[in-house]
Amino acid sequence: MGSVSFNQRRAKKKRQNLSPLQIKLKAVLKDLAPYSFRECISLHEVFMDFYCHEIKTAIIIDGNFETKSDKEKILRENGIHVIQLGKKEIQYPHEIILLYLFENIGQ
Repeated sequence: MGSVSFNQRRAKKKRQNLSPLQIKLKAVLKDLAPYSFRECISLHEVFMDFYCHEIKTAIIIDGNFETKSDKEKILRENGIHVIQLGKKEIQYPHEIILLYLFENIGQ
């Protein structure tokens, strides 16, 4: 997976205990073809809720991104585009979230 390294034990535990918001977003991301996002990926101890290697894009749910500026800086320094979604936005209908993601991928 290139420069993205796994803290495998922690990542596996996080994948087994997805929050309701992560579960909903995971369902939306399945419809984001041709992109394939994996959940709970880490880079230098920074966990991303979802990550797509092909387009180097991380999706972070606000509230899961402690000390936001430092961690976002690490991701950006490694060439990863960050899309942040608030808990409120994830409550929107499936199609609205999908449209927002399509509009913001690769920006």
